[in-house]
Amino acid sequence: MNYGDVHERKMMNKLNKKILFIIGNLRVSNGVTSVIMNHYNKLIKAGYEVDFCAMYNWGSPYIKTVLNNGGNYYILPQEDIKDEVETSGIRMEEDRSGKPDKKRAYDFVKKIIENGNYGIVHIHIIGYYALIASQIAKKCNVTIRIFHSHNPIHIHNLHSLLFTLFYNVQCVHNCNRYLACSNLAGKSMFGHRKFNVIRNTIDTNIIYYSEQKRNELRKELSISGNDFVYGTVCRQTYQKNPYFLIDVFEQIALRKENAKFVWAGTGELEIKIKQYAESKKLGSKILFIGNRDDMAGVYSMMDCFILPSRYEGLGIVFVEAQACGVPVYASDVVPKDVMMTRLMHYISLKKTAAEWAEIIAKDNLVYEERSVYKQKIIDAKYDKSNNNDLLEYYESHLLMQSSYPLK
Repeated sequence: MNYGDVHERKMMNKLNKKILFIIGNLRVSNGVTSVIMNHYNKLIKAGYEVDFCAMYNWGSPYIKTVLNNGGNYYILPQEDIKDEVETSGIRMEEDRSGKPDKKRAYDFVKKIIENGNYGIVHIHIIGYYALIASQIAKKCNVTIRIFHSHNPIHIHNLHSLLFTLFYNVQCVHNCNRYLACSNLAGKSMFGHRKFNVIRNTIDTNIIYYSEQKRNELRKELSISGNDFVYGTVCRQTYQKNPYFLIDVFEQIALRKENAKFVWAGTGELEIKIKQYAESKKLGSKILFIGNRDDMAGVYSMMDCFILPSRYEGLGIVFVEAQACGVPVYASDVVPKDVMMTRLMHYISLKKTAAEWAEIIAKDNLVYEERSVYKQKIIDAKYDKSNNNDLLEYYESHLLMQSSYPLK
C-alpha cells in the first residue's frame, strides 16, 4: 500500500459517513426497494450509518434489518394516526395507515435533519415531500444533497404538471448532486444539469430460477402443471397501466384456455383493479398474491411476464424476470438498457389489447434452459456483486467535498 492509499483511507475515516435516505416506503415486490436495499447492504459493510425517512407507514421485513444495524427508520406523521410519532421514528405496524399529514411533515423532517448530523441526504422520491426534505437539508447546511431520479417525468394531468413545474424543479434547485437509474430518467428530470447514472442491479443469489420453488408456489396457489401462467410484479398504479394489463390478459384467456395470471404487488388502485377483473369474469383466472418476499418462487412459477408500463426509469423487474428465465413482454417506452437476453420483447403502446395478446400468445420461440439466464445477467454486470456505483460515488464526493466545499 502506497502513501496515497494510506492518506486517502485516513481521510475517509474522518469524513461524515452518516446518510439519510428519503423514500416512499420499503415494501417488498417493489423495484426501487430492491435497488435501495442492495446499495444499503454495501454501505453498511463499508462502515456507513444509514437512516431512513419514509412517507408511508407500510410494513416491511427490511425495517427490522435497518433497526438491527443500528439505524433509525422514521415514518412521517400520518393523517389517521392521532398520536405523535416517537422521535426515534420506530414504528412496526404491518399494515398501511393512511397518508402523510402535510401540516406536521415539515417540522417532523426538520427535527430529524437538524438532530441527525448527516453528511448526505439522499432523496429517492419526487413531489412535495422531496421538496421539503431538500429545503430543510439546504437550510441545515447538509454538505451533499442528492436528488435521485428513478423515473422520467411523465405529464398526464394538471397535478403531474404541477409536480414538474414546481416541486421537482425546486427540489433540483435545492440539491447539489444528481443521480439517475438511466440516461432517460436523468435527462428527463435534470435537463442540462450534470448527473451520474447509478445502475440498478439485482442479487442473483436471491433472484434465480428454481424448479423446486416453482413447484412449491404453484402447489400453494393451486395451479396445476397444465396451467400456463402469465404474470407480473408491480404496483397497481397509473404508471403500470393496470387496466390495460387486465384487458391484455382477457384477450389471452380467449386464446388459451389453460391461461392463468398471477399478480404480485399492491397499490392505490388495488381494490378497483380487483373489481375490474371481476367485471371481466376473470376472477377464477387471476390470482392477486400481494407483496411477497419469495420473489425467486414468484418469477419461477411464471411462464411469461407482462408489464405494459406507461413510463419507466429502468424497470428492475424486467431484469429480475430475465434472471429467472421468463420471457418478458414490455411496452416500447421501457429503456432498452434492460434488454440483456433474447427473453426481452417490446410491444408498442399504440397497439390494442387484442394485438398485444395475439403477439404474446403466439410466442413460439425456443429459449435456452431457464437456469442459464442467471449467469447472463451477471455477465451483463447487472448483478449487485458487480455494482459499487453508489458506494464509489459517495466516497469520491465526500473526499471532494472535504477538499473543495460546494454549497
